[in-house]
Amino acid sequence: MDEGGQEESCQEGQEAAARYAQHRRAEAEVDPPEGILEQEGKTILDIAREAYRELSGTASTICRHLGFAGIAIIWIFRTGEGQAARVPASLAGPAILVVASLTLDLL
Repeated sequence: MDEGGQEESCQEGQEAAARYAQHRRAEAEVDPPEGILEQEGKTILDIAREAYRELSGTASTICRHLGFAGIAIIWIFRTGEGQAARVPASLAGPAILVVASLTLDLL
């Protein structure tokens, strides 16, 4: 291969590498989440705090519903009637944990 052929081959390789790099940069660009651009004047930290509050509130609601469902299940499996109703020994531990989780949810 003569010198002219090597230079052409080298130039084609560089162009191909540049096209590939440009393609990879385009793939790496990520659109911001919906609504972020409309929140002008807010810092990323403010936006993150708002998202945290919203999502932790949702998680708290779900945990509260699961706690009430746990109490309902324990209520279904109680033994006895009226004043003599008792929680079975095998469900005493889970009942304490459910009540504790609901108590902590209040805080």
